[in-house]
Amino acid sequence: GIAEGLKIVYGNARERMREDPLRALRACRFAAKIDGKLEPKTRKAIKDLGHLVDMVSVERRQQELTKMLLGKNPDIALRLVGELGLLPYLFLDLVPSMGCTQPPHHKEDCWEHALQTLKSAKRVDLPLRLSCLLHDIAKPACRKEVEKDRFIFYNHDILGEKMVRKALTDLRFSNETIDKVSEYTRYHMRPLLYSFHMKDPALQRLIGALRNITIRDLIRFMLCDVRGNMTNKGKGFSFTLELARPVMQRVRRIEKE
Repeated sequence: GIAEGLKIVYGNARERMREDPLRALRACRFAAKIDGKLEPKTRKAIKDLGHLVDMVSVERRQQELTKMLLGKNPDIALRLVGELGLLPYLFLDLVPSMGCTQPPHHKEDCWEHALQTLKSAKRVDLPLRLSCLLHDIAKPACRKEVEKDRFIFYNHDILGEKMVRKALTDLRFSNETIDKVSEYTRYHMRPLLYSFHMKDPALQRLIGALRNITIRDLIRFMLCDVRGNMTNKGKGFSFTLELARPVMQRVRRIEKE
């Protein structure tokens, strides 16, 4: 498996890339299974010839991305994809996230936040992991400076839903997956983990509005989003449990009633 995935390392790396450019993405996936490192000649060949990935069919690219997301260390694999200039051939609209700062509530830029959120998704679930990667895709387009070094991203959840739907449609994902990721993106800004901000009728409406994911799915995703915020680094797992416990108690009570 690993040897086959990294066969680009052996022989002439540039020739292997020209034979099948998909090997660039495959190398990222298999490198993530080991230590996240690529042999220098292979790395250079991918950076020089990565544009050839655009010649690979959309279906094959999507299959390789799916394997990355459902495999070991998907965040490391996607970090390599970004470093090697391959992200435009998967999600062009995600490229502006690199270097898009978002202080004061986040220490990390939008791209790093996406990777950290993806890293937090321990459950092997394709829509969940795609949502971790894509939920803030519209932030660069919605970024507005309101005062020095303070930015807002108004309506990035609404625009993000449209951008996610288009990006996943272009990559030929199933309608079920597209609907779920779109819904995660649309509702990810609701103050659900801070349930004292939501009155019971608002929480009931949110539960009723979800069509493709459950309220528990949304809570699980939101916890990944919180853990992906580097400002919270060091607070530990108990911090997110403290956020989840009250809202779950309220959800169970509303369901019972």
